[in-house]
Amino acid sequence: MAKALAKHGIPTIIVPDSNIYALMPRVTKVLLGAHAVLANGGFFAVSGAVLAAMAARAHSTPVVVVAGQYK
Repeated sequence: MAKALAKHGIPTIIVPDSNIYALMPRVTKVLLGAHAVLANGGFFAVSGAVLAAMAARAHSTPVVVVAGQYK
């Protein structure tokens, strides 16, 4: 995904889980991929998603969750 975004001119940084909180002040938006979205607004994602969402909340950074749509 990072390569596809970079190809369209969108600056992208891949960050290891251990450095998420340290780099969050420089981040303008967090994109998370989800396996499934639940009816109550929760979602199933990879294990590092909670850490990224909590760091974003602490720094008031918007979080966007992207999931596929199936019929």
